[in-house]
Amino acid sequence: MIVQQIVGGLAMGSIYTLVAIGYTLIWRALKVLNFSQGELLMLGAYMGYSFNVLLGINYFASLLFSMIFGCIIGIVYAFILNPVRGRKSRVDTMVITIGLAIIIRNLCRIIWGAVPLVMPGVFSSEPFNIFGNPIQRAQVYISIISLGLVITLTFFFSYTRWGRAMRAAAQDRDTARLMGVPVFLTDSLTLMISTALATSAGILISPIYFITADMGAYNGLKAFLASTIGGLGSVSGGFIGGYFLGIIEYLGAIYISSGYKDILTFIILIIVLIVLPNGFSSLLKSGEEKV
Repeated sequence: MIVQQIVGGLAMGSIYTLVAIGYTLIWRALKVLNFSQGELLMLGAYMGYSFNVLLGINYFASLLFSMIFGCIIGIVYAFILNPVRGRKSRVDTMVITIGLAIIIRNLCRIIWGAVPLVMPGVFSSEPFNIFGNPIQRAQVYISIISLGLVITLTFFFSYTRWGRAMRAAAQDRDTARLMGVPVFLTDSLTLMISTALATSAGILISPIYFITADMGAYNGLKAFLASTIGGLGSVSGGFIGGYFLGIIEYLGAIYISSGYKDILTFIILIIVLIVLPNGFSSLLKSGEEKV
């Protein structure tokens, strides 16, 4: 039982991690809290359903197409957020992202309807056997694909020209601009990556959960909590926070009650922030924020 719950927690933590890293990247680069990240997850689930079920496209190809669609949405976000991101008050950008969340949620409800959708038969129903425990194949594949995306992102930031440019712009925009870094392009690329991660999380979670117009608000909130627990502004913190939250939720459902897992999440958030004001990133290089 414990192995099943840990694997399930890792799978759910993978979803939180992808969206949490999106929160972190946007905050670190643009100082904007994008409260529509959860709705982008939901949009990715609907797009994945359309590609896979309605158009009959292979699930993994549908994942790629959903991420490309997410990149296009990120470009739209760049042109919407750029005119207001430099203002002293951050309320404007916060309200805009909340407005975008409401627009996306209602458009999805209009286009796909209010009836929950199911993405059937993506993975075999025959479970894996891990240490004598039956494990859903979907949970294993979700964890592996998510980890692959995070590793690819880490490689991109560390070893590519544009990745280093994004890190430079996030650390000091003015100096990066003087050094010839096209800051608007790096901002746009940040939004493209963040939205692509969110849409990928949506299609990854769709084989094991119903697709509804309200799924984004719940999962987006959990991912925001994960990024806060890990340390908002730290990619490694978002990674740790996402998996930590997923495992704690699943273990809490066993040893406490599934009805109290959300309460447990907020209690843990409060405790972590009291002990570690910068989240788990406080334990990583003395809390120094890194992208």
